[in-house]
Amino acid sequence: MSFNGLHTALSGIRAGQNGLDTASNNISNANTDGYTRQRVELSQTSTIQRRGVNVGQGVQVDGIHRLREDFLDTRARATGAEFSHQDTRASLLQRTEELFAEPDHGLSETMGELWDAFEDLGNEPDDLATREQVVGALETLAGRFNGIAQGLDQLESDTHVRLDGAVDDANELLGRLDELNDEISAAGGRQVNALRDERDLVLDDLSNLVGVDVQVAEENEDVVEVSIGVGGQTLVDIEGVQGELALVDDEVSDGQFLAAVDPDNPPDEIGEGDALTGIRGEIPSLIGFLSEPGPGERGLGDFREQLDDFADDFMTMLNAQHNAPVEGNDDIIHTDLLTGGEDGAGSLRVDEDLDPDHLIAGETTDPLDGRNAEALADLRETPMNDVDVDDDLPEGPAEEVYRNIAIALGRETRSATEDADTREGLYSSAEVARSQAHDVSIDEEMVGLMQFQRALEASSRAMTSVDEALDTLINRTGLVGR
Repeated sequence: MSFNGLHTALSGIRAGQNGLDTASNNISNANTDGYTRQRVELSQTSTIQRRGVNVGQGVQVDGIHRLREDFLDTRARATGAEFSHQDTRASLLQRTEELFAEPDHGLSETMGELWDAFEDLGNEPDDLATREQVVGALETLAGRFNGIAQGLDQLESDTHVRLDGAVDDANELLGRLDELNDEISAAGGRQVNALRDERDLVLDDLSNLVGVDVQVAEENEDVVEVSIGVGGQTLVDIEGVQGELALVDDEVSDGQFLAAVDPDNPPDEIGEGDALTGIRGEIPSLIGFLSEPGPGERGLGDFREQLDDFADDFMTMLNAQHNAPVEGNDDIIHTDLLTGGEDGAGSLRVDEDLDPDHLIAGETTDPLDGRNAEALADLRETPMNDVDVDDDLPEGPAEEVYRNIAIALGRETRSATEDADTREGLYSSAEVARSQAHDVSIDEEMVGLMQFQRALEASSRAMTSVDEALDTLINRTGLVGR
């Protein structure tokens, strides 16, 4: 019998206390966002040889480690970035579709009212009220074009504000990541599980904004490095923050943004045709939507260009037919129905020189001649591609062209929404797998509590037994017969 038994029992008591404390901490943080379940790592101490027999010296606590799988983190962040990218695009397309949608009194309905007004004018070319009805229909139609254009302008402005905010958020996260790297590294191997949990949350949020590649630094395993893009543009490494996100000249130009602004690390433009295609997340999705028209996924510029082309073609077709009788007839004054400007559909308006009396209803100056008004009404069925224009609009009459534009946009929106739903499912599956690995299970922790409680009680009983044996050996041995 020796005092070694006391040390052995004491190590068991300490192990039990650590186990109880860890299980209690897990239970307390079961609903804490980002908390990773912890476990006490135990190992037996080295044995000692006593009279030819190897005797154990108890248990030692190697540390309290997080139950976290890097592979599951990588998969969750990748699927999260993809979902964020597609969900952002789907929401933007939904807002765009709402502008082009055909409510009870949409653009197609307004065009129909204009054709009806021309038809009435053909029947009553000398009636002032009918002429005023045509001018009113033209003003309503121009207002509908203006309204859609203004809605697209507002969407563009809102998206820019959202993009600026997302870029600022990403830069704040990069700065916080660098701070956490320093704090964890400075701990010098001490347990800093709370800081590591916070760093993982930062990486999750950063990945949703702009998908990043996360690697452990070769020089220091306590530091994580992040980069973006196919070329691996470094944002944070062991030396600190090496780059920030920023828009090129504070504007989106061909889908480009700056990936680094450090003087020693010259800015790299990551554009739609370059590495941006390999980056997912909210920020590249917003940038792609704001990009100028071009190959790849359609964005706001494509939809605005299509609306402007349609407005210009419609104006050209209408004015050409309205002024058709002017050629070869000096008695008829040339007058445009609609005029436009550089703002396309946003600047479409009724010609300021047009009044009801200037409407060219006939092919002659006869006040009862309504043949030109009838020809204008017949434009309802005239394919717009008969107009000599160079654009990529669908073929067919005006109302059909616009409906096809709206239908194509709706189809694209549904596709993006379905894709986002699919990505959400994959992200949810990855999150479930990750949660099963590192989230707290109350049932498991209750079992752990009982196990460590029993172990603590047993170690305490073992210490009492050794103490009693030593007391007998030291204080009572040799007293018999005195």
